[in-house]
Amino acid sequence: MEVVTLENAKLKKIIKKAFRNWTNAFKENFDETTTPASISLETLNILAACKDDVGFYLYDLIMNLREMGSGLDFYNLDGQDRLIVLDIYLFLLDRFRFEAMRRLGWLTNYPGRDTTIVEMVLCYEDIHRTMERSVPELSSDHSLYDEYISASDYEREGIVRRLIPELIRHIVGHKK
Repeated sequence: MEVVTLENAKLKKIIKKAFRNWTNAFKENFDETTTPASISLETLNILAACKDDVGFYLYDLIMNLREMGSGLDFYNLDGQDRLIVLDIYLFLLDRFRFEAMRRLGWLTNYPGRDTTIVEMVLCYEDIHRTMERSVPELSSDHSLYDEYISASDYEREGIVRRLIPELIRHIVGHKK
């Protein structure tokens, strides 16, 4: 018999509510163990390309997990809360894009790969602080690897970010 504390039961209920729109929209299950690496390729492509109503789904997830209301209330948040939600939104979007690049073989690793989405949202300030100086690792097979390896960490992040438009074109091109 598993003993579940009241606090853990409340958290599980919040997590289930936060992912309810994701489950309906993406037709897969999400929970407190879900990482960017555990999401299906189809869902990952939608998230990484920021297609359809991804903004709403990310706002909704973040706001529900942080008990700030639903994603529909995003524009009613005060300025500081809206900035926090946007920061987390961009942080998650980066992880989804880095994971898509990893699956394409463009990256070998990236900061946050094994961190759950729930942790990224609930512990964003601490996680971001520990990851902000970490850079995604470009694959040695990538055509930009020589430029990447000779660059500073700051420049390396820029090199990886320059790949985002190509990633989106690749994702969108495969849907046709």
